[in-house]
Amino acid sequence: MIATAPREQKELGRDNTRFSLTYVQLYAQTLGLGTCWSGLFEYCSMAEYEPLLRLLNISKDRVVTGALLVGYPLYNFKRLVDRNTLEITWQ
Repeated sequence: MIATAPREQKELGRDNTRFSLTYVQLYAQTLGLGTCWSGLFEYCSMAEYEPLLRLLNISKDRVVTGALLVGYPLYNFKRLVDRNTLEITWQ
């Protein structure tokens, strides 16, 4: 998932992107999807690596402000809190 913003709103767009993609990340877990921030992709696109921008058809008046990988995880973990065993005395 790639987020872009107008070039003149780069800083504000980046902040809004972080907030929005964080909500996507949280919601994806409820759907059984895994997520990962794609820092390398963000770095390459912010450095305006021309082959990448051309491949994704991102125009020169826009800037990539964030990227999130989304997919089905190979491993699923139970998200339970460790608890002490319950001690019950029946009377």
